[in-house]
Amino acid sequence: LCDASARGLLVRQPDAGARDLIEAMARLVEAGWGQDNPAFRQMFTTQFFPAATREQMEAFNELQRLSCTPVQAGRMVRMLAKLDASAWLGDLTCPTLVLHCRGDAPIPLAEALFLAAHIPGARLEILESANHVPLEGEPAFARMLELLDAFLPSPSCAAADAEFAG
Repeated sequence: LCDASARGLLVRQPDAGARDLIEAMARLVEAGWGQDNPAFRQMFTTQFFPAATREQMEAFNELQRLSCTPVQAGRMVRMLAKLDASAWLGDLTCPTLVLHCRGDAPIPLAEALFLAAHIPGARLEILESANHVPLEGEPAFARMLELLDAFLPSPSCAAADAEFAG
């Protein structure tokens, strides 16, 4: 899990200020998401990838525009804010690596600590990045790849597991 959250903002912070913020963001998205001018999408890009290069920001702005309609994007803002999967964390039985960027603005570090504390046997690794997910070119990206490579089974192990299961 990389910069994941089991609880949306309205679950972590169920107050009028958070509700107003989510509704304002959803309305901005609905009004401007599909426009050629990326200013509305840039609001999310700046939160998710503050240390991105100009090219990376432009690519993420375009990816957002292409990924869904303004109505769908607004709905996602509202629904993700209400997300609460915390009741199921204790039921997870698979090995879990929780990666979290220390400076992630959308998902606070406290949420990574919550995930790691509530998923049996989870391992938490904190990455030194201001981005939501480390971007290629920053040291945290190389560190993330090292951690994933060490965590995931090697291809020969996966093939042996498949042969054993079959």
